[in-house]
Amino acid sequence: KLFLMDHNSNTPSADRMN
Repeated sequence: KLFLMDHNSNTPSADRMN
């Protein structure tokens, strides 16, 4: 959920999940 939104924001947390 949060990571999904972060991914759009191109955040470091999302990058890690990606």
